[in-house]
Order: sequence, then structure tokens, then C-alpha cells
Amino acid sequence: MSAKDDSLGKQLIADFEARLISLLKRDAGMPEQSAREAAIKLIDDIQQEWGGVPLYFAKGHLNRLSRRDQDIYTRFSGSNFLELARQYRLTERQIRIIVAKGRLLERQRRQTDLFEAQQPQ
Repeated sequence: MSAKDDSLGKQLIADFEARLISLLKRDAGMPEQSAREAAIKLIDDIQQEWGGVPLYFAKGHLNRLSRRDQDIYTRFSGSNFLELARQYRLTERQIRIIVAKGRLLERQRRQTDLFEAQQPQ
């Protein structure tokens, strides 16, 4: 590992810690000290499990929908693309993309992986 990679890793951990503390305080109403302790514990656990493994984080939310998109997908009735587009100030094409992604994710959740390693019996 180069010094640059190590520095980048430290920056990622520090950023993750700061964001997690902020999220725990804001969304879970945790006091600063409790949020900091929980963040550090989670980061330590992740480092123990994943430390030394080269990771790639894809941009975007490839495996989930945003809250807005979840709401759109839930409200989709099968033919109300235009209505949802107007309601959310999006194009009909954007609504169609969101619905397609929602369908794909739902299908992936429901189906098991045929090639997943089988446990010996």
C-alpha cells in the first residue's frame, strides 16, 4: 500500500466518522458523546472485518432507492407515470426509470441467487 492510499484511507475513515456522528445526532437524537462512541465502535468493527481489503464504492445508490424514489415506486399504480411526473416535478421518462429500478430491486429481493454457495447437508 502506498502512502497516498494510506492517507486516502485515513481521510475516508475520518469522513465516515464525522458523517455518522452527525447522522446519529440529527436523526436518532443521540447526545454528542454517545454518537461519537457509537461511531467509533462501528468504525472499529468495520476495520476489523474489512481492514486490508481493497474496496470500491460505486457512486449513487445502486442497491436501493432514495426516499423520494421509494415513495414514487409505492404510489405507482401501473399507469400513472404522467401524474407522478407532475407531482414530483420530474419528466415522465425519469418516473419510468425510477419504476424500472424499483421493479428490479424488488425482483432481486424476492429471488434467491441460483449460484450462491450451497451449505453442505
